[in-house]
Amino acid sequence: MVFPTKTKGPLIGTPGQGTHSWTEKPNNWQSDNAVDIKVPIGTPVLAVQAGVIGSRIGKLSSTNPHMQGLRVYVENGRNQFYYAHLSKLAVHKGEHVAKGQLIGYSGKAAGVAHLHFAQMKGDPRQTVRRH
Repeated sequence: MVFPTKTKGPLIGTPGQGTHSWTEKPNNWQSDNAVDIKVPIGTPVLAVQAGVIGSRIGKLSSTNPHMQGLRVYVENGRNQFYYAHLSKLAVHKGEHVAKGQLIGYSGKAAGVAHLHFAQMKGDPRQTVRRH
């Protein structure tokens, strides 16, 4: 795997804590099994593994300031990876992406510039610490 952003930033959110609470809504892996990586708006966002861009792509439709920006999923037979609060996408639904390929650019939510990165299986902290 590769790091989810071209420039590494510190973790400002981790699974089960704060806005990623296991008990607060929306109670799904995309929200709860996630890390927030502090990076400047416009930082290139990369696919951590090869896969296909899923059908759930585009604007996060919510008035909640914690749900701002664009989202994208990279799916493969082993796992799914979710990226949120992007300012711009560089991929399209159904597109095959290689590990390390540019998929978009980071944005912000709730006034904080960062990338929200989640994975369905495994601990996203381990994914980002491998690098």
